[in-house]
Formats: sequence, C-alpha cells, structure tokens
Amino acid sequence: MSIFKIFKNYYSVILFLLILILGLGLTYYFFFYKDEPYKKEYDPKATYLEKLSLKPDYLREENIERIKGLSTMEYLRTRMLFHKFNSSNPENDAMEELERDFPGEKGRLLMNLLLALNLFEKEKKIIEGDENLDSYQKYVRILKKRKEIFGKNLEPTLFPVQESDLIQSFFLYSDRYLKRHPTDTIRSKKTHLEKARMEIYDTEYENLKSKEPFEKILELELKIQEREMSILSEEERRRKIDSIKRELLSR
Repeated sequence: MSIFKIFKNYYSVILFLLILILGLGLTYYFFFYKDEPYKKEYDPKATYLEKLSLKPDYLREENIERIKGLSTMEYLRTRMLFHKFNSSNPENDAMEELERDFPGEKGRLLMNLLLALNLFEKEKKIIEGDENLDSYQKYVRILKKRKEIFGKNLEPTLFPVQESDLIQSFFLYSDRYLKRHPTDTIRSKKTHLEKARMEIYDTEYENLKSKEPFEKILELELKIQEREMSILSEEERRRKIDSIKRELLSR
C-alpha cells in the first residue's frame, strides 16, 4: 500500500470520528441539554411567587398573612424603609434579617417577595417621574406594572383593593376628564362623571359615595363649574362658592 493511500485512510478515519463526535454532541444538546431549565439564584416569577400564585392561602396557613399587625407587603415595606435609613446596603441587610427571623421556606418566600417589591418600587418611581403622563395615567400604569411583577393571580391577594383606592381612582379620573373636556356643559360633565363613579364603585357605589371626603367633592364641583365661574367678579365668585358649599352640605 502506498504512503498516499495510508494517509488518505488515516484522514478518512479522523474525519469520520469528528463527524461522529459532532453528531453525538448535537444529539445530546437537542434531546437532553436544551430541555433542562436554566436556574437562577433568585427568580421570583419562576419560583416562589409562581408557587404562591397557585396557592395564595399559603400565607395564611403559615401565619405570615399578617406579621406584627401588618399585612405581609406592608411589613416588608416598613422593614425595607428601616434599613434604608440605617444601612449602607439596605436590601442585603433586609434579606439577612428575613433569613434570620424566618428560617427555611418562609424566609425564602419572603425574600423573593421583598425582591419583587423592590423591583416594583423602582418601576413605580420611573412612572411617577414621567412628565408625559397625567395623574390618572400614572395611577393606571402603576397598577398594571404591579400586576405584571406579582402576577395577575397573586397581586390581588398581596394588594387587596381598598375603599380609598377606588375613591382615589374616581377623583383622578374626574380630574383627567375635566381637563380634556373644559367646554362641555355642566350637565354633560355631571352626567358623565356620575356614570364613571357608578362604574368604578360598582356594587359599593352607595357605600363609597358616602365616604368621599367633602373637600374632594367641593373641589370637583368647582372644577365642573370653573368655566362658568371664570366670568364672575370676585364677590360673585365668593357668593357662588358659598352657595355650592351649602348645597353640598345639605345633601
């Protein structure tokens, strides 16, 4: 056999082995390695928060639905605030505190909730600083961002809707509407806003309407009549405001 044929056979064997190794590598990647989940040390969405969203009663069952008289999230917020004023590394110190005070599964869950809360607070600050958004738009976007971070199933459990939230929502919407419709008639404005109030308050309409702060009601009424009152003299305007106050108080 010639030297040329020997080298030719040798390189053929090497080429075959390389192809075989490459083929085995691709087979392992596509059938085994590719399907293995990538694990992060802290991934709230893929770990504890996801588990909690499937079983929201876990907080109550483990007696951490309320901690030292506060809701879970309010407790985490106050601890984070404490460390911000007393530490150069507040998040790390808050995490260590939770790990120490709530060993095991409870602590890991609370640490993940704290991370998610801190992320939400950062996003909230960005939204609040957006000068292109009015107050109502900021309010809506903040709620949307909170739902994105904590998940649509878990968010209502961690942040149950408060009466004050709904009342705030109505007055923020009212302010936005009146700024966008300054030339509408008083009757048109009142009709629209009353419908909005009914939609926002829903089944709690009567209850929440009775709890609206008088100052906010008066402020809203003055904004509704702002265009008509702008042509009045100062004395006429003062009398008009007094008349509106008496009318509202007599309801």
